[in-house]
Amino acid sequence: MFHAKRNIELLILLCTLSIVIIWQLFFIIQLHDGDTDAYAHFIIARDIVKNPYNLSSHWVWLPLFHYIGAFFVIIGTDLEPIRFVNLILWNATPLVLFFYLRQKLADSVIPIIASLLTALSPIGILMGTTAQPEPLFTLLILLFIVAFDFKKYFISALLLSASCMLRYEAWAVLAGLGIYFLILFFNKKNCKISSTGKCFFYYSNVFLPLFIIIIWTFLRFQSDGEWFSFLHGTQKFANDALGEANSFQGGILKFINDLFFYPFWIPFLYTGISAILIPFGLKKFFEQNKISFVVSLSILIFISVSWVMKANLGLNRHFTSLLPFYSLLIAYGFASALEYLKKYKLFSSGKLLLSVFAVIILFYTSMWLYIWRNTNSNNFFEKQDTIEYLKHINSFDPDALILCNDPMIEILSEINFKSFNHFWMGENLETKLYIESLKQDSEKIVIVTSAQRENFFSSFSEKIYESSSPDKNGFKILIFKY
Repeated sequence: MFHAKRNIELLILLCTLSIVIIWQLFFIIQLHDGDTDAYAHFIIARDIVKNPYNLSSHWVWLPLFHYIGAFFVIIGTDLEPIRFVNLILWNATPLVLFFYLRQKLADSVIPIIASLLTALSPIGILMGTTAQPEPLFTLLILLFIVAFDFKKYFISALLLSASCMLRYEAWAVLAGLGIYFLILFFNKKNCKISSTGKCFFYYSNVFLPLFIIIIWTFLRFQSDGEWFSFLHGTQKFANDALGEANSFQGGILKFINDLFFYPFWIPFLYTGISAILIPFGLKKFFEQNKISFVVSLSILIFISVSWVMKANLGLNRHFTSLLPFYSLLIAYGFASALEYLKKYKLFSSGKLLLSVFAVIILFYTSMWLYIWRNTNSNNFFEKQDTIEYLKHINSFDPDALILCNDPMIEILSEINFKSFNHFWMGENLETKLYIESLKQDSEKIVIVTSAQRENFFSSFSEKIYESSSPDKNGFKILIFKY
């Protein structure tokens, strides 16, 4: 009976994932990736192939995902295959969560509920269609917890090390893990001192990722000429984009709202009133999943503080790696509520509460997938005529050098990436002198830029094209010939 129940649960999860995968496949095949950062990551991957020794090309991001992207550049594809890989990675996450929790909570409904909530998470489903690093990062963090919980410490150390070269949230996990180890050490609950080498592998979960971070920081210093320029750059970019240095500038209400943005507003936005179950599951979640608690709390504190200090853009997708943990929290809360309400006749069977819960989750998932299907239906349509004109130029003069700071135009044009130069163009003498220097090696130079900079480029080059409609920033796209 027990095995039959587990098989039914697995079948339900697999059927759910099958439906999700079908939706994602249609989304990927029919629509362009709507996340602009995905294109920026792939542009950096192209730069790495051109010049693998220039580590500054990683800009404010960590390198691992760019090297993965470089593999696809080398084999001659664009970013579309990465979207299909992410589809697999994302849908593997609920399965890993299910089998992991089934080992820990064999006779509970929590494994199937947490796994289904993860599988049906609107943010997760959408991120599984992008060429962004979030699906890989989420799976790596979950696998780190699984390996650590099952005392495969060296494997968990390798997984956390890889994560630390993928997203900065892993640095917060490392810090949280270090504090956790110190608490255990000083409380004498778990010193892990032995003659068998287990101590080394246990603490390698801190020392190995830390060593990797130190090496990366030193290599970036050698390339950038200053320490932590990638972190300073992140802060400056976010501050400039948001127009504020921190939440305190907007007053106490703005600060409170931003502080609760990731812990409460995002879960509520995508699961509705189901989010009220979270506090009821917190106690058991902490008692039965210490390492998961440390990891999820570390990530939550990091993204929340970063948002309050305007060191990130407050994007919903930053919550992606927390989805399995919040799903688990809600599942614990649901189990606690179910147990409490069983004393009432109306809820004694548990079917009513389960039905209401399922309707809410399915409603929110369906609603958001419908919204995203519609909002992404015309991705970058305003760039399409520019792309076609650029392809026309390239077909007649394939040796022309193209200066373009718009990753979407470059990638969607499907022009050979070696035709592009990614020098960051500003309205300054440095840009003009750089373009003049390129004339020595290129007979024809094509410049793709915003109408916002028309006067500057018109002073030394000829405008040959103007887009029919403005982009999302309100400016038309221009092409100049130099």
